[in-house]
Amino acid sequence: MKSLKNFKKEQMKDPEFAKAYRDIEPEMNFIRALVDARTGQNLTELPNKETLQAMQDVLHGKNLSRTYDSADEVMRDLND
Repeated sequence: MKSLKNFKKEQMKDPEFAKAYRDIEPEMNFIRALVDARTGQNLTELPNKETLQAMQDVLHGKNLSRTYDSADEVMRDLND
């Protein structure tokens, strides 16, 4: 049985896989940061709209009246 690390290393040799992996890396980093922050505060429920709004306000301080429905929307604005 392969380890995840070895499997990823093998898959990264495929240019199409490597590009897809790199394309989602910023979103995955954002998700990891959310999980780390929530774990550090012993929070187990998914973020609600108010939490996403507060994160958006802190992260880039623009569109303060915008309410986000998902982390995907936050990521889209952060990447603009």
